Amino acid sequence: MLTIVTQIGGIIWILSFGYFKISKRPIARWKKLFSFSILYLLSTLLIVPALAKLNGRVPLPINKSSNLIPHNYITPLLNRHYVKPKLRDQLYEVANETNLENRKLKLSYLDANFPFIDGFPLLPHLSHNDGRKVDLSFYYTQNNEEGNLKPSNTGYGFFVEPRNTEFNQSKECKLKDIAL
Repeated sequence: MLTIVTQIGGIIWILSFGYFKISKRPIARWKKLFSFSILYLLSTLLIVPALAKLNGRVPLPINKSSNLIPHNYITPLLNRHYVKPKLRDQLYEVANETNLENRKLKLSYLDANFPFIDGFPLLPHLSHNDGRKVDLSFYYTQNNEEGNLKPSNTGYGFFVEPRNTEFNQSKECKLKDIAL
């Protein structure tokens, strides 16, 4: 399960718990879990980015200091923020242009790709398997002001009805009896 969600979690789990199986000393379960967590975090922050470059992928920013930001910190923690260098450069360009137009806005990304192995799907996004895809979060208006606040913690699963001045595609499909 850890490999499906993070790509490297299963390997780190085997290495971490394998070490404790070799050691004959009884160790509390919480110590094993703590050591796995530290090993996973160190690998995610220090080792994986360097190895991902060998695979032709680079991480998107993991903090919120640039104009390109993760929607939440879970995405980078799960290693779902890797892309090809060309895509990263294009995202920075769009983020900087957007911020020039409105200083309050930053480009917020959701899921991108795993760091290794083309063809390894990033569930539930089966097409996110080559370093060339990324989900971006919409901007929302609150109190008639644009900003980076989002209506959901994940960035997914929240829908906004179109305004009266906007075309309502859902309504149009329902009128024509087209399944969405």
